Amino acid sequence: MEIINDKGEIRKVFKSLMDKHRKYFWVARFARSTFPFIFDLADHESKIFKIAVGLNGLETSPTFINEFFDCKAVRYFKKDSVPNDIDLFLFYTSETNWDLLFGTITINKDSFDNIPQFTYHTSAVDDINGTQLVKTFEAIDQIWSRTFEISEEEYEEYWEKWSKDLTSQE
Repeated sequence: MEIINDKGEIRKVFKSLMDKHRKYFWVARFARSTFPFIFDLADHESKIFKIAVGLNGLETSPTFINEFFDCKAVRYFKKDSVPNDIDLFLFYTSETNWDLLFGTITINKDSFDNIPQFTYHTSAVDDINGTQLVKTFEAIDQIWSRTFEISEEEYEEYWEKWSKDLTSQE
């Protein structure tokens, strides 16, 4: 396990893990369209198995929602149903080949460029007794069970509120 607290390093690690692994299982408090890898993520949509993103206030960008509107593997949660204060990014290929980033990795460009990161990186090599992966999947599944697909009507309402609130825009 390692701690990553350098913005250049987290960007490099995140990108390499996106390229390396076959499946993504993520939980993020929110997502903005300024996420530096949003188009990489869209290009690798077939790798998305479960991505749960918070719709707390107006923090998640409608651009992000729109980009993945038809992707059934991207769903949303509200803070009252999922009190989640950390981000989990499981990059998975097999039980013996996976990486997990967790901590304060917010899916937006500011976090990669300006905000100090405090991220843990662990992998299958660190999971000696095999419990880390099991517990990570359990946590992701528990959050996933409380997520929802956003309807077109909900998206339009969200977009309207978001566009009126200039402070939340990117």
